[in-house]
Amino acid sequence: MVGIPTGLCVLVGLVLRLNQPAIQAANYAAMPFQVALIVPFARLGGKLTPHTMQPSLNLSGLASALAHSPLQLVMHSSGAFLGQLGILAAQALLAWLVVAVPVAVLMTLMLTGVLRRVPALAPSTAGD
Repeated sequence: MVGIPTGLCVLVGLVLRLNQPAIQAANYAAMPFQVALIVPFARLGGKLTPHTMQPSLNLSGLASALAHSPLQLVMHSSGAFLGQLGILAAQALLAWLVVAVPVAVLMTLMLTGVLRRVPALAPSTAGD
């Protein structure tokens, strides 16, 4: 969901008193990956949810309806389209949670072990 990470980064940065420009720079650097992963996460979420929740995007008559009356098409089908879009977003979010939680745990364990070996970051145990 494009745009939500920006707000979340601001909130986390304010709560933890972090450098806002650095957080937003990292957020914007990651934006292409977020956009590229929307479709794979939506597909994975569709496979994880029951078939009764699968949205059926019927776009077969879209071109002809759009040519005749674009305003009527939007007024008539915007509710159904937004409902289908909401289901797709929820499925993508579910897939992201299924993938992100184990990846975050594994990365935390691996990076903690690696960063503890870096002398500048290791806690000082010597009594200088």
